Amino acid sequence: MNIKDILLKRAEAGTLAHFYIVEGRDALSFVHDFVRCYYQQIEGHKQSITHLQDHPDVLVLGNVSETEKKVFADYTVLEAETVNRFFEYKSVQSKRKIAVITEGERIGNIVANKWLKLLEEPTGTSTIFILNAFEQKLLPTIHSRA
Repeated sequence: MNIKDILLKRAEAGTLAHFYIVEGRDALSFVHDFVRCYYQQIEGHKQSITHLQDHPDVLVLGNVSETEKKVFADYTVLEAETVNRFFEYKSVQSKRKIAVITEGERIGNIVANKWLKLLEEPTGTSTIFILNAFEQKLLPTIHSRA
């Protein structure tokens, strides 16, 4: 059984964790495939999720394609607050809200501090994926909560 199947089985059993760090060059592809399978297989949605941003209960922060202009600066406080606000509201079409933060290496101390409570005590049924495609060293405060 592969990791995606294990996560799907946990989701089906209601034991999916609220925070994961996914590492490796295929991290975005893996999470996209998991999210698509989760909403179709576990929640029974019929629509195809071509892009993660296509689903109203999924928030994506950071670059998602090679054609986007790359940003190398740390995430801003405004971006951190956007993630926090996303989880303040109930989901629109499903039971679970999912946030995908595509560049974990861009999380600085200020943003990490804004997310600590969210990562420790999420609101509602939610899962956060922080991607670390280039396997950079993440802040200990983030890594310890995964």
